[in-house]
Amino acid sequence: MTPALWSILLTIAGIVLYHLAQHSIPSDLNPAAVVMTAYGIGAVLCLGLMRLLPWTQGEMLTRRLLHPSILFLAVACAMIELGFIWVYRAGWGVALAQPLVNTAATVLLTLIGYLVFREALSLRQWLGVVASICGLWLISGGR
Repeated sequence: MTPALWSILLTIAGIVLYHLAQHSIPSDLNPAAVVMTAYGIGAVLCLGLMRLLPWTQGEMLTRRLLHPSILFLAVACAMIELGFIWVYRAGWGVALAQPLVNTAATVLLTLIGYLVFREALSLRQWLGVVASICGLWLISGGR
C-alpha cells in the first residue's frame, strides 16, 4: 500500500471514529474537560509514536516546535473539538453536521487557496465545488 493510500485511509477512518465518538459524549460532561482528557490521552499516544517516527537533527524540544503555525493548530483543534461537542448537543445529527462543516470548509479553503496562495484551479475543480454545494443541499433535504 502506498503512503498516499494508507494516509488517506487512516484519515478517513479517524474522521469517522471522531464523529461517532463526538456524537456519543454524555451531555452532562464539561466540554472543556472532555477535550482536555481526549488531548491528554492523544498526547500520551503521540509520545509513544515519537519513538517510531523520524526526527530531523535538533528538532526535539526546540523552539521550532513553538512555531506560530503549531500554536494556531492548537487553537484550531480546540475550536473544532468544542464546536462539534456543542453542535451535537444542540441536536445536529452526524448525517448533516459533518457534511455541512466539511462543505463549508471546502468552499472556504478553495477560495483561500485561489485568492491568497494563488493556486491554479481548473474549471473541473470549480465545478467540483459547485457539486459539493449541490450535494449538501441534497443531503440536507433542500433546507
